Amino acid sequence: MKSALKKLRKKWVVKPIKSTLGIFGYDIVSLKRKVPDYIPKDPESVFENRRFLLSPRENPLCFEDFLKFLEAQNGTAILIRDSAAKYPKICTPSGSKKEMLEALAAFCSHEGAFLKYRIRNRARECVDLASLNADFASVKSANVQIVSLRSIEQISLQLEFWDSEEEYYTAPGQNMIARRLWKDVAADCGLFQPGRIVDYSTVLPHPHEMEHQFQIDLVFTWVNAEDPEWQKLYEAYAPAQKKDGSSRSRFHNRDELKYALRSWDLYAPFIRKVFIVSNCAPPEWLDLDNKRVVWVPHEDIFPESALPTFSSHAIETRLHHIPGLSDHFIYSNDDFLLTRQAYASDFYFPSGIAKVRLEPYGMVIGEPKSGRPDYLNGAINANALLEGVFERSTTQLVTHSPQPMLKDVLKEIEERFEEHITRTTHNKFRAVDDVAVTGYLHAHFAILIGRAVYDQTPVQLIQQNHKFEEIFSRLVRNKREGGRNPLSICVNDGADSHLNKSWNVSLLAFLDEFYPNKSSFEKVTT
Repeated sequence: MKSALKKLRKKWVVKPIKSTLGIFGYDIVSLKRKVPDYIPKDPESVFENRRFLLSPRENPLCFEDFLKFLEAQNGTAILIRDSAAKYPKICTPSGSKKEMLEALAAFCSHEGAFLKYRIRNRARECVDLASLNADFASVKSANVQIVSLRSIEQISLQLEFWDSEEEYYTAPGQNMIARRLWKDVAADCGLFQPGRIVDYSTVLPHPHEMEHQFQIDLVFTWVNAEDPEWQKLYEAYAPAQKKDGSSRSRFHNRDELKYALRSWDLYAPFIRKVFIVSNCAPPEWLDLDNKRVVWVPHEDIFPESALPTFSSHAIETRLHHIPGLSDHFIYSNDDFLLTRQAYASDFYFPSGIAKVRLEPYGMVIGEPKSGRPDYLNGAINANALLEGVFERSTTQLVTHSPQPMLKDVLKEIEERFEEHITRTTHNKFRAVDDVAVTGYLHAHFAILIGRAVYDQTPVQLIQQNHKFEEIFSRLVRNKREGGRNPLSICVNDGADSHLNKSWNVSLLAFLDEFYPNKSSFEKVTT
């Protein structure tokens, strides 16, 4: 028995295995490396611990879980959420370093997680508390990852240990508030008190100028090709000769919206409300009683003369007419998904200037023609309008990613180019004379009037003609192991991709694996 337990202790871990769906998963029973000594594994509890690690978490592991645990352990720390920093910071006096590391190891033990960190540009993995203390003996700052064995989620944070002088604490790195914290200020604000994790910004009487003080909403456009009423409308108006813009794959529904909402709920807590624009019945799983969800039928934003419509170009001319929409909103298709923590600063400067993402290459030249892709014709037409006003040429398409919008800029565009926008609004399907408003015109118009700047944050487009299985595997692996994923991905349909069995199976497997937990926007089932 003892011999069997000894072998189990040495091998009991996770390792990547290729699933039958072509996605790399992790399996506790597939054994490779030794479990760290800070995870209890005495003979009496080893099998119970194994069952615990194999059981999935009901909710995703998150940074707030660690904060609550740290307070419960009487931890002494302050929190810095700096939009310019890669990870949130947990800061503690150098004299409390040992207690902080013990609390970190205890949290990993409690959750069944591996602790990884980078010191002096070397990645390390903690195996016991003694080595953890030795590694951090002379370290004042380090990035840390807590990698759960029970879920795909991992927590990334930065630990900082502040020197304590007679009258003040000194931070080892930069932050927006102050590198030197006077002890009388700390005492007045309740900072560095055992059992209290307080945000460092409380030392300021007002919000910092680099904080975003405006509301940001999220807008989705959604269609369900399985909706019987939608099918009747589509068959009544669809052109006899199908093109990419009217292909059924453009309207195919595999519940991407559900996974997109999971991604925003998990990674973007700064969003105020989610508006979903559609001419279909709401999906069964969507909780319309959630006050943060607003269902927007086409009738609420379109003139009657323009309905029904099946053109995304037409729908995108009317988004700024959504009742109750904030002046700053992010527009996202249902196939755009966040893949890591996002911040308001990924989309806007605190001043309200938008950060638009354009392709790094030029493509928009020439005249619109019926043989060209619809999106390119829409961009070419938009560029012609910009050239007429600003005498400047634009060439770069907008990336397939969530884009920050400015409602007043969209209103100005509608007023200035009324004839072209009205024509696009009334096209039933994408047409050669369309203007791509959210997909091109808004971004370049806002840049040219000083309301937006070009941002190079990485995003990724994934299509059936890409090496999608390899890409999905890398995304999952990065999420599990603390690697850096792009801000968002687009799992893009088109060209009858809904008929590609390999694409459908792999995509659904990826979505289930990457976003396994329900969002607050889904109905509670018993």
